[in-house]
Amino acid sequence: MDATTRDSLLVAVGAVGMVWYFLCLLGLGFRPPGPSPSPFQQFQGLSVTTISTTLATFVGLFLGIQVAKSDTDRTIDRLNEAQESLNRLQAVSAADAAGKAGPAELRAPAAPLSAAKKEVDEAARVAAANRAGYPIRWYHYAAFGLYLTSLGLGLFFWGRPPAGAEPDPAVVGLGRSTLGVLVGGLSALLTLAPAN
Repeated sequence: MDATTRDSLLVAVGAVGMVWYFLCLLGLGFRPPGPSPSPFQQFQGLSVTTISTTLATFVGLFLGIQVAKSDTDRTIDRLNEAQESLNRLQAVSAADAAGKAGPAELRAPAAPLSAAKKEVDEAARVAAANRAGYPIRWYHYAAFGLYLTSLGLGLFFWGRPPAGAEPDPAVVGLGRSTLGVLVGGLSALLTLAPAN
């Protein structure tokens, strides 16, 4: 299966899941089941709990990938600086071999420089390949945004249930998981902060 077909299939299945998730959430939020929910209402509650848990796991992965991408970008920057330094040292070494070198402190043997340059080049290639291995597509951002929207709805339905009704436990659980997302986001933000 090619990437376009796979992505289309993921988007289609994900869209159906998200539509069901929001239908269940809205249904439970506007009409809480009461003390003896029907089997269908129980299924709606289970759907909200299961899908929100899956989305929470995805959000953790999404934030973790952002941290890994940031770390990889910093590594690539450092490797590029090392490559530039090695290139300058190789130029001095080549000039030294030709008898045109400057001060003695800048002279360096060519073999170790060549080996070091190969190692840095290979490390830069691996880091760039790792960076390319984290494809974040538009539907990842959409799922992230829809999950945050559902958390807001969960908080709303938990805080303002219909008159005379108690909020559904799935809605309460969704509202409570907002704290976990806030802590996870703060953790990712602190991890992404540039190192001095």
